[in-house]
Amino acid sequence: MLLEAVSPWLGPGEREGRTSLPGVACDGRIEVFGDRPTIIENASEKDVKSLCGAMSYSHVHVLAHGVESEEAGRPSYGISLAG
Repeated sequence: MLLEAVSPWLGPGEREGRTSLPGVACDGRIEVFGDRPTIIENASEKDVKSLCGAMSYSHVHVLAHGVESEEAGRPSYGISLAG
C-alpha cells in the first residue's frame, strides 16, 4: 500500500526495491526505491541515523507504533523503534 502511494514519484525500473545500500548496515529489513522512498521494517535509531548519514533526504517520515512512557514523571507518548 505504501509503495502504491509513492509510485507517482518513482522512475522506470524503480518499483523493485534494492535490499542494501553501500556503507549502510541496517538491523531492520531495508528496501530502497530509486533515490527517494526508503522503507526499513523494524528500524532502530541506529538504522535511521546510518541511512540518513548515507543518503541526502530532504524529509524523513516515520510510520511507527506509539508507546506510553513515564520518564518525565507524567504519562507521555512517543514512537517505538526496535532495539
